[in-house]
Amino acid sequence: MNRLMILSGIIVATALIAVTPAFALDDELQEAPSRVRSETTKKAETTTNENTGIVRQAVDKTEVETGEQENRKQLLEERKNELSERIEQRNAERKTKLEGRRLAQCQNRQEAINALMVKGTENGRRHFENIASFEAQVLAFAEKKSVSGGVYDAALTDVAEKKNYAENALSVIGQQEFDCENLDGAKPSEGVKTIREAKRDALRAYRDSVIQLIKIVKAEFAASQADASVTRDDAAAQDDSATAEER
Repeated sequence: MNRLMILSGIIVATALIAVTPAFALDDELQEAPSRVRSETTKKAETTTNENTGIVRQAVDKTEVETGEQENRKQLLEERKNELSERIEQRNAERKTKLEGRRLAQCQNRQEAINALMVKGTENGRRHFENIASFEAQVLAFAEKKSVSGGVYDAALTDVAEKKNYAENALSVIGQQEFDCENLDGAKPSEGVKTIREAKRDALRAYRDSVIQLIKIVKAEFAASQADASVTRDDAAAQDDSATAEER
């Protein structure tokens, strides 16, 4: 009897041992989809957060650039208005008018002076176009050679600002007219002098910014060439080393 009970216990125990892994396997199979879904969800959330971060950075950068452009436009407009106001102020500050013989002498030369002013503005525009032509050549070279970098970008911004101001200055100056009736008798040539200086300063600033751009492009291109040369030398050295090892 005892022997039968012991034998029955062994059989039951063996059956339990055999069944237990099956139940465990069923549990794992049930948990597997949940685990996969959880991992997939985490990956999706991570990717979404990364994409959201990238989008936010792009939006922030765009907003900053837009703000900078608006500030530059406002600054250029202020400088244009400042030039117009300076010329008008010169006219408003006249203390005495030309009269009598001095007025007659001025009027005799008024047409010739206006012709010279028009010619000076035309010369200024030609000078502006020559500088712009040099600028275009430099930009074409920089694009062809893939010149880039923060210093280069800053130089481009400076050139654009100086170019716009020079263009606006020429526009304002081209609208001025020499009128003997509205001159300061104490300083009859002061208005013409102000116009000439404004044109000269604007064109000189634009020219100097392009010259600086040329220097930066040359430096950046030379640096990129040096880096490329080092890379080629390193590659050649690795090839030589590999060849030596094979031998």
